[in-house]
Amino acid sequence: MTDENGVPENSEDESAAYAENGALPVGTSELEQEIKELERLLRIERDERRRIQAEAQVGFQFWQFS
Repeated sequence: MTDENGVPENSEDESAAYAENGALPVGTSELEQEIKELERLLRIERDERRRIQAEAQVGFQFWQFS
């Protein structure tokens, strides 16, 4: 049987999205791990940027009052 768009109901694409036990496929958890790693790297980059800006501000204040 097909839906209104002519796509077979319970197509392989739809059923392949989940493992037999209903869990998400391994590929999804790999993507989640990659996202977590990218978020961690982004936090490190933001912290480094804040540190550099703070050092630059202190340096500017020192120069300004010297």
